[in-house]
Amino acid sequence: MNIIIFFLLICFNCYAGNSNSSNIKEPEEPSEPAINWNTTNTQKKKYDYNQKEEKKLDLFVYDVGTVFQDNTILKGIISFPENSIKIKHKKKGFLFEKSIIWKEVKSITILEWKPKQVHKNKETKTQIYNFYPEKYKITMKKGEIYHYNKNIPYLNKLVLTNDDGSTHIFSFFIDYWKETGEKTGYWQNTRSTYFYAPVKSPLKKTLKIINFK
Repeated sequence: MNIIIFFLLICFNCYAGNSNSSNIKEPEEPSEPAINWNTTNTQKKKYDYNQKEEKKLDLFVYDVGTVFQDNTILKGIISFPENSIKIKHKKKGFLFEKSIIWKEVKSITILEWKPKQVHKNKETKTQIYNFYPEKYKITMKKGEIYHYNKNIPYLNKLVLTNDDGSTHIFSFFIDYWKETGEKTGYWQNTRSTYFYAPVKSPLKKTLKIINFK
C-alpha cells in the first residue's frame, strides 16, 4: 500500500513540473491590427480631392447695351452667375420681398457709389479709395421700377463679348484723395475738391447702365 502511495506522489510531482515548463506558454491577449497611418492619410487626401473637384458654374447669358459715364455705348453679351435677385419694396404700406428675374428686366441704372478707403500714405498725404455701386434702379420690361440699396458683387466686373472680341467692363472705380489741409483736398482722377463728388459722378469709363434686349 505504501509503495502505491509513493508511486502516486512521484507521478503528481512530475505532472506539476511539466505544467511549469518554459515550453508551455499562456495565450497572449489579442492586439488591435496595426494601422499604416501614411497610407490612410494618402487615401483621405485623395478622397478629399475628389470631393473638391471643380464644379462647372452655370452662367446666364444676356444680350445687352452698356452705357458708361461719358455716354460711350458698348453692345454685346454678358453673363451672370445668377438668373435673379431678391429685393424688398414697399407697397400700400407693406414691405414685400420678391425675386426679380434678370430676363424680365429692361435696365439696371447705378445711381450712387460708396467710397471705401483701402490705403493711406501719411508721407504723401494720399488716401486710396475704391468706389462700389451702392444704389441701383431696376426697371422692368413691364414698367415697374424697384430700388436696390446694396452692392451686387458680380456686377462690379463683367466680361462683354461682341464681334470685336471680349473686354472687361467695370462698375466700380478707384480714386486718390490728395490732402491739401486738415479738412481740404482734391480727387486726383475725378478732379473735384468736394469729397463726396465721386459718389454720383464716377470716372468716365465706369459702367453706369445695363440695357437688356
